[in-house]
Amino acid sequence: MEKKIAVRLFENKKLGTTYGKGLFHTAVFNASAEIKDPHTKYLLDFYPYAKWEHSANSDQQIAILNEVAESCSANDLVSWVYRYNAVTKQKTFVYGAGICDLVNNKLLLAVTDADAGIEQVWQLPIKTCIKTHENAPLLLATNGELADW
Repeated sequence: MEKKIAVRLFENKKLGTTYGKGLFHTAVFNASAEIKDPHTKYLLDFYPYAKWEHSANSDQQIAILNEVAESCSANDLVSWVYRYNAVTKQKTFVYGAGICDLVNNKLLLAVTDADAGIEQVWQLPIKTCIKTHENAPLLLATNGELADW
């Protein structure tokens, strides 16, 4: 059975700014993915595919890159997946990736997180959000009714 998930994509307000000499923030969107049961939160930073593929720096990330390379186009935005612990504010890399296709308004998210007991692939439609306040997401991808959360 598919787990209920909500992925909120936010504008990266640091896009194009520097964080060191010759180093620029290049993530187009920052996102959070929340699974309802078991309650788990993941953080994603969506980069253009060419930038993302050169950011792989571990054997696990190389393996993920090889798995998703055929599924991506040059126009896609792609992210590694990090589990977020709200108590310790710690981010832990988990095996998975998110592929954001803004041409077809689809999000593919694959997560294999043994510690949380989650092994799932979601294909979600992306919808635009009405900006009601400063911290509202720009885009939303979900397979459940948010009013039930």
